Amino acid sequence: MDAGAKWKSCTIRWIPHPSGKPSPWPVSGPNWDAGTSPCGASSRGQHVAIEALSKLGKGHLLLVGSALFGEEAWEAHLREMVHDLGLEGRVHFLGFRSDIPELLATVDGAIHASTAAEPFGLVILEAQLAEKPVVATAAGGALEIVEHGRSGWLVPPGDVGALAKVLAEWTEFPDAAAATGRVAGVDAIAKFDPVKLSARFGEILRETAAA
Repeated sequence: MDAGAKWKSCTIRWIPHPSGKPSPWPVSGPNWDAGTSPCGASSRGQHVAIEALSKLGKGHLLLVGSALFGEEAWEAHLREMVHDLGLEGRVHFLGFRSDIPELLATVDGAIHASTAAEPFGLVILEAQLAEKPVVATAAGGALEIVEHGRSGWLVPPGDVGALAKVLAEWTEFPDAAAATGRVAGVDAIAKFDPVKLSARFGEILRETAAA
């Protein structure tokens, strides 16, 4: 298996499937689902999320997106992993979707499972702006976006047990998780408001030009 195999960008999301509410995906089962948006390199941690799901007694994982540019081997590896863990009925490969905003609007939270540090982590910010709780890898830009215990959770890269523990807490204490998401939304707007960022960039350019 090529460790560098990849899909196109990645977000892993915890998606509710509340009784009586229409679902934008063809899944039936327990009362919540989890999923990913179009996925990136194997370093984005899809395999970590799958294994974390296997530690829980309920729930679904939705994998949205598909292999590109000869990366079919990585997708095949994920499918084999799902089979080996007995998760065929709980992990769903949905292919490419055009309704990612609608999916994000219905999630309980977001998982940023990258096994390597990323310089920023746009996925995290997107989820926060949607007021969703986030569990992210404690590396790279995530350390500046997520305040552990206040606006989300941070776990060590590749730590399946730590990720599974957070997801279990979300299912056991959904109101607390939702409250964390609301705090994250406020923080995201304060830190990354485009008007404020543009003004700050202007200040930096003027300071640099005057130096």
